[in-house]
Amino acid sequence: MTECIDRWIKDVRAGLAHSADPRVTVVRYEHLIHDTEGTLRRLFASLEEPWCDEVLRFHQVASSSRDITKFPQNPEARRPIYSSAVGRWRRDLSHEESVYIQSVAGDLLKQLGYL
Repeated sequence: MTECIDRWIKDVRAGLAHSADPRVTVVRYEHLIHDTEGTLRRLFASLEEPWCDEVLRFHQVASSSRDITKFPQNPEARRPIYSSAVGRWRRDLSHEESVYIQSVAGDLLKQLGYL
């Protein structure tokens, strides 16, 4: 778990270091899940790409990236977006794990609005 939380902290901080850059569009996982179309439209606009409704049906589009024989670790790529993973860290971690994560990443979790 230490390796995972250290990686999360490093990656999030690296991204936040560039968040004020006008070329950067921050996409929060929760927003992507709860407002998929709105979040993706904002992202497409920031990239100056035309909107395409097929994006919302990604799981129905044939693609080698969704070939379960090539990517068995990612069966979710063949399903529509689902919300059950949002907040999963709060539900699935033991009390001890939660305390540890908050002791290591508490400041960043607060900055991001998770605590």
